[in-house]
Amino acid sequence: MSLEESSVDSSSVTKKERSKKTRKKAFDDALDVPVLQIGDEVPNFTCDSTVGMFTFHDIIDGNFAVLVSFPANMDPVGTTEIGMLSKLREEFEARGVRLIALGVENKQEHRKWIEEIEVMPYLSG
Repeated sequence: MSLEESSVDSSSVTKKERSKKTRKKAFDDALDVPVLQIGDEVPNFTCDSTVGMFTFHDIIDGNFAVLVSFPANMDPVGTTEIGMLSKLREEFEARGVRLIALGVENKQEHRKWIEEIEVMPYLSG
């Protein structure tokens, strides 16, 4: 391709398209971690939680686990999901399955959220 053809091609790309490509590349670069699929082994991690410090592989101890994450406390969908998992906790435990929920907020905020979920009659266990 000649320099003249190259300049024609680049001028045909709008500023909006260049911006979109830049954002996509930044997003792709940020996701430079393997994507997990159902059934994949979750990499080990250590976490300070509402039940204390734990290492993921130690806490599941070779058992099956359900690992859920949620974007924010007090989110209506997350609240319902966490509440229902809590309500079904004994069923999971009877089958040797560990339930672990991860969120982005601090422990104090999680504790407040847990207290609110526990008083919701349709979600409390």
